[in-house]
Amino acid sequence: MDCDNWFEPETEWHRNWKLEFPMDTVEVPVGDHRADVRIQELVVELQNSAISPAEIQARELHYGRMIWIVNAEKFAERFYLLRQMNPHVLSFRWKRMKSSWRFARRPVYFDFGRVRIKELLGATVTDSTVFYTVIGDEPSTGTTHLTRYDGPATTEKQARGYRAEEAFERLSSEIVTCSVLRLTSLHANGYGSAAPVGRRALIEWCHKP
Repeated sequence: MDCDNWFEPETEWHRNWKLEFPMDTVEVPVGDHRADVRIQELVVELQNSAISPAEIQARELHYGRMIWIVNAEKFAERFYLLRQMNPHVLSFRWKRMKSSWRFARRPVYFDFGRVRIKELLGATVTDSTVFYTVIGDEPSTGTTHLTRYDGPATTEKQARGYRAEEAFERLSSEIVTCSVLRLTSLHANGYGSAAPVGRRALIEWCHKP
């Protein structure tokens, strides 16, 4: 296994995921490489460390039918869910994103581990400071930055320029307690969209023929 140039040191995160699958489906040789998990024709690649676009493309070409599961708990503090686009998809902003995942053509699942979707919900706050960039120009009303959503906007919050997605109040308990997101789009500016997925539902889907 150490001769496989796609091998990465196994972490507790890897081990926990592999324990969800039968032993004979784990570390399965596929040509010159070993798949983390292979169930019939489906390969599940568990990715904890950074990976280049070239390697993503090479693995997808080699394995064919596959999915990626990425350890997203490492960047959860930089990931903000912004609004509900439809009943099943949320938009997001990923600060200092790992841009390699823009090049994936197979399904990518972000596993946030102990972090639940309700902890990833974001809001914006606009600073009320008024300043002039050039004397004589119209004044700027400050800057906008992301913060964590902590419930419905109140009069006090609105006075501080707090804005959040009203639909967050209607998110079901099944969604807000999920810890996995399936990537549906990712753009160069760090914005994108993703669909909440239950960890157990994902594992059960992988076990299907």
